[in-house]
Amino acid sequence: MKQIKSIQEQISELDTVEYKSLLYQFEGEIKGSGLHPNTILSSVSDVKDLFLFMENNLMIKSLARISYADTEEYLDYLKVKPSERTKGKENTIITASTYNHCLCSIKRFNRFLLANKRKSIAGNFKQIKADHEIMDVLSMQEIQELFQIAERFSDSKKTLKYLAILSIGFGAGLRAGEITNVDIKDVNLNTAQIHVRKVKNRKARVVPIADCFLLHIKRYLQFVREEIDTSETALLLNREEMRISDQSLRYCLRELISLSGISKTVGLHTLRRSYGTNLYLNGFALSQIQQLMGHSVQDSTEIYIILSKQIEAQQTLKVA
Repeated sequence: MKQIKSIQEQISELDTVEYKSLLYQFEGEIKGSGLHPNTILSSVSDVKDLFLFMENNLMIKSLARISYADTEEYLDYLKVKPSERTKGKENTIITASTYNHCLCSIKRFNRFLLANKRKSIAGNFKQIKADHEIMDVLSMQEIQELFQIAERFSDSKKTLKYLAILSIGFGAGLRAGEITNVDIKDVNLNTAQIHVRKVKNRKARVVPIADCFLLHIKRYLQFVREEIDTSETALLLNREEMRISDQSLRYCLRELISLSGISKTVGLHTLRRSYGTNLYLNGFALSQIQQLMGHSVQDSTEIYIILSKQIEAQQTLKVA
């Protein structure tokens, strides 16, 4: 059984003063909740691990900069993290029970944040029911279905906008915050690249985009975006002709999913996850995927090895 470190030992692992202070406050508040001392320590340990991931993998050193998508990226990583008890052996991903325990700790910490009028960092993330349960990733057939649905809207401008969103989300694998941050000047139609500008302490990067996706972005620019008379520099706009928000992007994707036959739980991060998995299935090296995805360390990229194996196994079962 994993030995839980004391609060002082856990805090010493962190570099960010704010994170250290929050751990102390969190421990102090839940001490009076009637929880068992071991539950309190393990809750602090789980939140500490979340903070370490933010510091080392995402280069985020402020609570205000942690988004739901960042927490979801950590949970993705957690699902394929090697078990502490069986390191060095094959198929040693943490169990569903361990994952769900960590998720409960993060949700407990999020309630602490809300009670103290701090920013929420956790959405409606669900527990998993079985060990090694696959994270939802869209197959190429399902991606094609979403594009086909977008093409059937009677409003041609809506069609072009939704196709552009899908092309950036899946075709370039950008995070939700990166999609909203893209300006017109960041899209180079001549070199077929999108410049992802520095955001939230992450390094800037240039992402190539396939011609089929670039065409959708080009048509959106030509027939929708360039016809709007505004000083706004953003590529994607909302109905008020202002920079599109994460919430608006999620609404667009939910609409597409509701019109499809896809039963999976799909969010904006699912498009990014599907992009990375598709790269690995098509022979890209982990170092290449890491650079394209903007991961600071390869630990975050190794998730796609697991996802690819699980998808291949599912496809084999379907054929059988």
